[in-house]
Amino acid sequence: MICHKHVLYKMSCATWRAIHNRMPIDDMIVDKFKITTVSKCVCCVAIGMNPGLESSEHLFCKGDYAQRIWSSIIGRMGIITRHTNLRELLQRCWNSTSKNLVTEYVLSIIPPIIIWELWRSRCNSRYEEERPSTKRSISLIAFNICHLTKKNLSNINLTENWESLLKLMDIQLEDTIKWSRPSHHSMKLNTDGSCIRESSGGGGVVRDSNGNCIMAFILPLGNGTSNTAEEKAFLFLLKWCIANGHIFTTVETDSLLLNSILNLWSTPWRMRKTVDEIIELILRHNIQFNQCYREANKVADKLASCSHLTNTTIVFTDTSGLPAHVKGLLNLDKWQFSSFRIKKKEAFPNLL
Repeated sequence: MICHKHVLYKMSCATWRAIHNRMPIDDMIVDKFKITTVSKCVCCVAIGMNPGLESSEHLFCKGDYAQRIWSSIIGRMGIITRHTNLRELLQRCWNSTSKNLVTEYVLSIIPPIIIWELWRSRCNSRYEEERPSTKRSISLIAFNICHLTKKNLSNINLTENWESLLKLMDIQLEDTIKWSRPSHHSMKLNTDGSCIRESSGGGGVVRDSNGNCIMAFILPLGNGTSNTAEEKAFLFLLKWCIANGHIFTTVETDSLLLNSILNLWSTPWRMRKTVDEIIELILRHNIQFNQCYREANKVADKLASCSHLTNTTIVFTDTSGLPAHVKGLLNLDKWQFSSFRIKKKEAFPNLL
C-alpha cells in the first residue's frame, strides 16, 4: 500500500523512508555520523505547541503539528490518531474496512499525501523561511486528495472541494453537543454504568445551574451487566438527592434501554424491582427524566469507569478529592465546551 499507482512516486518514496527512519532529519544524522547538534522541530512553533526533538516519529506522527494534520483529515473519518506510532497509524488507514468505494479509495491514498506535506512543510520552514501553517497544509492535502479522487473515479460527479468529498463519503459533523445546564435554582443529575469482564459499577454527578459540582460518586457493584449497573447507579443518585433535599431535579443518562423502559417498553424481569422503585420516586417527587448523548455524559461515564479501581463506594462532596481527569471534564462542561458526533453511513450502493 506504500506505493500506490495513483500517488506521485516522491510521495510514496517519502512514506517508505519515513517508516524505515531513512529521512535526513536530526536524530538520524546524530545516530549515523555521531555529530552533536541542537535538535528542535521547526514545524511545532505555534502557540501551545511543544517543539520537541526532531525525530521521524515526532515529525510525521507524534508531534503537535503532525497530530493536528492527521486529526483534521482522518480524525473526521473516525480513525484514532493519538497514542500510536507511525506504522500503526498508517495501518489503521490502510486496514480500515469500508463498503463505500470513495472512502476506501481516499483512505488508501491519504497517508503518502500527508507524509509528503509534512516533509515539504518542514523543509520549507527550515530552508525557505516559510512559516508553518496547519491551514495551508490541510488545504494542500485536501486539494491533492480531491484531485486524485476526481481523476481516477471518473464516474462520480465531484468538484475539487474537501467538503463535497466528505459528503460523498457520507462523513459529516453533526450539530455540536454539550452538557446543558439546568434551570435556575434546579439541580441536574447525570449517571452512567460500566461493565468490564462481568465486573460492573456506576458513577454519577449532581450539578447546580452554574455547573458547580454538588456531589459525585463512584459505585462498585461486583458481578453484573451494564444495564443493571445503569439502573442501580440511577437509583443510588435519586435516593441521595431526595435524602438531601434536592428535589427540584432533572436526571439524565445516555442509556437507551433505561430511557425506553421508563417511557415505552415493558421492564425485563431482572430489572423490574429496581425500575419500579425508580418510577415510584420519579412520580412522587415530580422529577424530570431525559436521555442525552454520551458526549454530554462524559463526567458520569468517567466516574463509572473508575468504579473498577475500587471495592468501596466513594461519595465526593468536594471537588478537591475527585480524580484529575474528572475535574477536567467538569470544567469543560462548566465552561460549555462542545463535542462533535461523527456520523458515518453507507453511501452509493451502486459503487460497491
